[in-house]
Amino acid sequence: MPTKPTGNPVGCPTKMTPETVQKLEEGFLIGLTDRECCLFGGIVPQTLYNYIKEHPDFSTRKELLKDQPRIKAKQNIVGSINDGNVLDSKWYAERKSKKEFSVRTEVETSEVDELKEYEDLTSEELRKLIPNDTK
Repeated sequence: MPTKPTGNPVGCPTKMTPETVQKLEEGFLIGLTDRECCLFGGIVPQTLYNYIKEHPDFSTRKELLKDQPRIKAKQNIVGSINDGNVLDSKWYAERKSKKEFSVRTEVETSEVDELKEYEDLTSEELRKLIPNDTK
């Protein structure tokens, strides 16, 4: 007597074949979301979530695979910096060492204090303060 595939209470063959799992892993490696991977693998999201319930280690593997594009991006950026790319070096420094390299606008507190006297005025009162230049 043939045995039914495990993990499917209805007795229908599971769609989570080794090929489907491989397709999902390929999708996770390129940064697809769970939903996108399911479309890529030809399954519905519930099939993925049922599989994860039965194979909890796959959830951890899935998250590790999803990190790969970020790791590759970092490798590319550092490689470019190591090759002497000044623009990439500047871009990286502006994001990783913000206090030192960030492009920012500084506002003097005296400028802010000067504006406080106008904060309670209505739009109409503010319009009256603006010179009417009708040349």
